[in-house]
Amino acid sequence: MRAECVLCFVVLVAACARSNSEGLLVQNRVWVISSADPQELQATVDAAAPGDEIRIGNATTLYALGGRVGKGITIRGPGRIRPDCDLEPPATEPIRFVDVGFEIFSPTPFANVFRLDVLAGRVSFDSCRLHALRVRAGEVMMNASTTDGSGLVVDAARVAAVDSTFFGRREFNQSGPSAFSNPGIQLNAGARLQLSRCRSAAEWQRPGLLAEAGASAWLVDSRFEGGTDAAGIVNNATAALRAARCDVIAGGTASPVVGPVDLAAPLLGISIAPTLLASGATVAVRVTGVPGEPVTLRAGTELAVVDVPGVEQPQWLAGPTSVIAQGSIGAAGEVVFPVPLPLASVRLWLQANGGAASALQFSAPAGGLVR
Repeated sequence: MRAECVLCFVVLVAACARSNSEGLLVQNRVWVISSADPQELQATVDAAAPGDEIRIGNATTLYALGGRVGKGITIRGPGRIRPDCDLEPPATEPIRFVDVGFEIFSPTPFANVFRLDVLAGRVSFDSCRLHALRVRAGEVMMNASTTDGSGLVVDAARVAAVDSTFFGRREFNQSGPSAFSNPGIQLNAGARLQLSRCRSAAEWQRPGLLAEAGASAWLVDSRFEGGTDAAGIVNNATAALRAARCDVIAGGTASPVVGPVDLAAPLLGISIAPTLLASGATVAVRVTGVPGEPVTLRAGTELAVVDVPGVEQPQWLAGPTSVIAQGSIGAAGEVVFPVPLPLASVRLWLQANGGAASALQFSAPAGGLVR
């Protein structure tokens, strides 16, 4: 179903400025890296101030990024980074990666170096390619991104992903090839995960998604593929994972699902086409759910998890938001809202909420940088 009307689209554009220690506004800087020196990114990150943007214009050099990144900055591609670092921004200063490729660095055979850990704060990945990601704490949003190696591991943290892919591939240890591989996604105790229109796959006897006791997940319009003789989803907890309109595929003769999983939960899904937000274009925002359910689409420029009493999923939009569309899920289980994008280069995040049949539900957030 296509929405008959779209309400006035108002985007609240955040000013490109920050306050210094005296409370005075300071203009954020844009740093441009174009040299072939692999250490230039590290030096630029060290010199940048909170709120600054770093653009990697050289797409051929593999730049190093190590240590602890503890300030809110934006790093834009199309450059490539070999990370060995912890991301730990303050609560009010998110780290954002846009159009960046993160790659393995192998100084010697079978000695692969790749570490990208989120320890606190908010981090977003927009159209990025990663080998692996571990979220130990904090909040992470992924839009149109891929982990194509060791997959995604979530500890006591919150992660939302839309239009993204997670692979747990066979890896190498320090002494040579080994037979182990990782799940596409692994949820440890305290993890909370929201997926919409994603794919998670593994190989070599590992499930597409593995959840340990104490983890929660809301899985919508997604696909889970187990490796050789492995289930698509394994839940080792007593509480059921919640899923809607998902394909769960086992490898070999394994059962598709092991453990409690509610595959018919009345959840809301969201996706944007095209996933790359182009300035001045109109995108199609697809919201899925229970037919007849009323839904509201909201827009904002910042993300932060807010728990709302009576709603099982968190609200991800922070600060001022705008209602940009309202409608009802059609008989086919979806409603499509045409959303015109602003001409300015701004961050835009969209989240759907619904009531009635879904007993108050929030979708995952979708969006990113309008380029």
